[in-house]
Amino acid sequence: MVDIGRTPKTNHFEVQFNLTLSSSSREVYILGFKQSCNCFDIAPNSQKIQPGRSAMFKAVINFEKTHIDEISKQFHLYAWPVVNKDGARIILDEAKIEFCGTVYDPLHIEESEIRLGKLLEGRQYSEEVKIGVESKWEIGIEQEPQYWKIEIHPIKNEAAYQMVLTEKKMIPSGKFKDTLVLWGKNIENIIIYRNMQISGIIEDRVKIEPERIDFGVVSVGEEIVVSLELKNSDESNRFGIRDYEIPHAFEATEATISKDAHTIEISLLPVEAGLVNDVIKIYVKSKYNDEKICIVSVAGIIIKKSQGKEVIQFKHAGDDKVLLKQ
Repeated sequence: MVDIGRTPKTNHFEVQFNLTLSSSSREVYILGFKQSCNCFDIAPNSQKIQPGRSAMFKAVINFEKTHIDEISKQFHLYAWPVVNKDGARIILDEAKIEFCGTVYDPLHIEESEIRLGKLLEGRQYSEEVKIGVESKWEIGIEQEPQYWKIEIHPIKNEAAYQMVLTEKKMIPSGKFKDTLVLWGKNIENIIIYRNMQISGIIEDRVKIEPERIDFGVVSVGEEIVVSLELKNSDESNRFGIRDYEIPHAFEATEATISKDAHTIEISLLPVEAGLVNDVIKIYVKSKYNDEKICIVSVAGIIIKKSQGKEVIQFKHAGDDKVLLKQ
C-alpha cells in the first residue's frame, strides 16, 4: 500500500514507489500497468526487474478527474502490473498496488457562482465576495472576466480573501454570464485553478411601451396612428424622446412629441403592399446627454388599396395593448 496522506486536490500530483516481485525466480519484464480508473498514470511504461530486486516507478494522479467534490474525502486507487510471460501479456493480480489518502480542496469557494441579481443599465456596480482558503495558500487572478475588474485582498487573521468586483465595461441589457479564473499556490509551488461564474440581469434604464405592435391587415393608404410612451427607471438621469425612424413600408404624415418628451404619436400611412416585420426606432436622450435607441417591433400585412378609409389607432393602457378602429 502506498499511503499518500493528506494532499491538495490538484490536476497533477506525483508520488514515487518501489515495486518488488519477491516471488519471482527470474527476470520479470513489466509491460505496463492496469489502473482502476483513468485518473492516474504510472511511468515508466516498461522496465525489467531482476529477481529479488526493486524498481522505482512514479504515479501521476489527476485528482480533478476523480470527481471528489467534498472538501475532504478519502480515496483508494489500484494498479496491477502487466508482465510478459512466455510471450503473453499477463496481469499479476497478486501484485496489486493500492494508493490511498485524503484529498482536500485548498481553494474552497463556497459559491462557484456570484449571482448579482437585477442591475440597472449604465450604472457602475461593486460587489464584495469572501473566499475561504487553506492556510499557507495564496490566490490570484489567472483570467479576468469580460465585464468586471477584480481586486483580491487577504483578510487579516483569517484564511480567506475578500474579492471586490467593479464593472469596467457596459454590459448589454438582458441576462449575462461572465467567467473568472482564479489560481491558488502553496509554498511547494503546487498550482491549481478554479472557475467562478458571475451572472445577473441588466435592466433597461429606459424603454418604450408597447414594445410590439401587431396592426393586422390594412390597405395601402389606410392611416395607422401609433401612440408610444417612454418609461424611465433611472430617476437621477431622466430621458426624453428626441427623434424617430419608421419602416420603409410607411410614410409619416404627422408626429407629435409631448412637452415632457415622454410620449410620441405617429400617424403612419402604408405605401407598400406586403408582409411587414420591421421596427420603429425611437431615439432618446438624457439630461446628461446619454443617448439610446429604443426598438418597437411592428408586424402585419399591407394589401392593395381598397374603397373608403379606416383609421386604426394603437394606444397603451397599463400592460395591455388597446386597438381602436374608427
